Amino acid sequence: MMNTYNRIPLSMDKGRAVLEYGGDMCRVTLQLQGIPTDRLCKPYLLWEDTYLLLPKPLNTDRGGRCNFRCEVKTDRPDKIRALAIISEDLQPVSIGYIQG
Repeated sequence: MMNTYNRIPLSMDKGRAVLEYGGDMCRVTLQLQGIPTDRLCKPYLLWEDTYLLLPKPLNTDRGGRCNFRCEVKTDRPDKIRALAIISEDLQPVSIGYIQG
C-alpha cells in the first residue's frame, strides 16, 4: 500500500489514465474506448531511455472499451515520460504524455 504518493492524471486520445506512485510502487488505472478489437494491445510505461511492459493485458470488450488497473514495482517512477498502448504489430494505439 502506498502511504504518500503522487497522482498524475493523463489525457489520452482514446480516453484517460491515472498514474500513481510512491517509493518504488506504481499504479496505473486506464479507461479507454476505440481500442482495436482485432489486435492484441498492450500497455507500456515509457521512460526517456527504457520501457516496461505492464504485467496485465488489456481486456477490451466488443465495442473497443476497456478498463484496466495494475500495480508494478519500478525504478524511477518519477521519471516516467508516457503511458502507451501498443498493438502486437508495434503500432501506437493511444499514448498519454506526462508534462507534454
